[in-house]
Amino acid sequence: MIDAKGVDMAQRGMAALRRGDVRRATQTSLIKAFKQGHEVAARMAKIGNVHPVIRSRSSTYLLAVTCKELYIGNGITLAGVIGESEIAKIRAQYDPCHLFPEENIYFPAIQEFEELMSLVGSGKIVLPGSARGAPEVAKDRPHS
Repeated sequence: MIDAKGVDMAQRGMAALRRGDVRRATQTSLIKAFKQGHEVAARMAKIGNVHPVIRSRSSTYLLAVTCKELYIGNGITLAGVIGESEIAKIRAQYDPCHLFPEENIYFPAIQEFEELMSLVGSGKIVLPGSARGAPEVAKDRPHS
């Protein structure tokens, strides 16, 4: 699932040391994307496999595209900065089989997403495989 968000975070949130500060700074953006992604996954599961395009997959990914780099990266980092308890509260609302694994949730900036789509468009990678390879690509990528 790809969710394009007008996500941003105030400078105070990016420099926050306390989880509560980060949670407040991301409440209307990243957490909303996390919730909406799970809601859509649950709705898609109700459709079943009768639709020619929309169908259940064994591996699911959530890409919440942001306007600018937020330095959150993935679901593991999100859980770390806002707290596992906040993530658990959201996850408790959904059937466990509809949940995105934290390691399959990414928050790329528009530029990163465009680069990814360019690689897909050129046939260099395919999306399910590219999402699985994202952690390896990210660790090899020079940081600016």
